[in-house]
Amino acid sequence: MASASSHTCQSESTSTYSNPVINQDFPDPYCIKAADTFFVFATNFGEMEAASSHIQLATTTDLVTYQLQPDVLPKLPSWATTGKTWAPNVTHVHTIDGSLFVLYFVVRDTISDRQPIGVATSKNPEGPYQSHAPAPDPIQGRTHVDGTNG
Repeated sequence: MASASSHTCQSESTSTYSNPVINQDFPDPYCIKAADTFFVFATNFGEMEAASSHIQLATTTDLVTYQLQPDVLPKLPSWATTGKTWAPNVTHVHTIDGSLFVLYFVVRDTISDRQPIGVATSKNPEGPYQSHAPAPDPIQGRTHVDGTNG
């Protein structure tokens, strides 16, 4: 997998566009580039909540024409409330085992009703991402963004 960058999503394209470039509710967008493709992640919205979608994704190679993709986080952690997932952020990390994409997101904890930061991983920028993070500690109010208890 090619390296990803999250600095700025700029293209050398000379194509023209008219707003909106993504003609639907696509809040809190976050963009990374991997190889020749830009991956734009966004908060879910009303219609998607009913369909149990959590994080939207659109891809583009020119920042003008976008293709909507399937939900990148098809399954929330068991402690999370469906339909309350927002503010996605993705980073590309290199590990001793290779390359990994890490998705951070805010989600409502079913028991405490707090909004901790969740984390999920995938080998591909388009997912699917899987979360193995434990539930937040309701007594201490800590969130677990790295899957540890500290």
